[in-house]
Amino acid sequence: MKSENIMIRVPTDLKQDFMQIMDAKHVNASALIRSWIEGYIKENKEEKTMWEFENYTIHKETDLLRFEKNDGVIIGYVKLNDYDEVEDLNNGANPIEEGWKDGMGNTINIEGWGGKEKYHKPILAQESEELV
Repeated sequence: MKSENIMIRVPTDLKQDFMQIMDAKHVNASALIRSWIEGYIKENKEEKTMWEFENYTIHKETDLLRFEKNDGVIIGYVKLNDYDEVEDLNNGANPIEEGWKDGMGNTINIEGWGGKEKYHKPILAQESEELV
């Protein structure tokens, strides 16, 4: 990974006090400042909630990822767990090509998975009594 320098202006007394504490505690000042920046970014970065692929789109819900074909038909859900699926998506993962599981042991695919429950049908294709 390429590194860059950030030049910041601080009062001389502040810098001297900071460096004195870093030396006394044997802390790497650059590593500490990097961790502060990383924490700030993590807290303030806008979270992505949709990822588009060639034949489908993924939408992040509260504790699920909803998979839809490009025509809007819901093909299934993946339960979010301790493993950070969202981070993988942000890093370019393609869940269907990579054969992810849905959290219930089913391998996901473009045709759907886990049976043909109501939520795998487009909302307009459901009978009106099913919607009540």
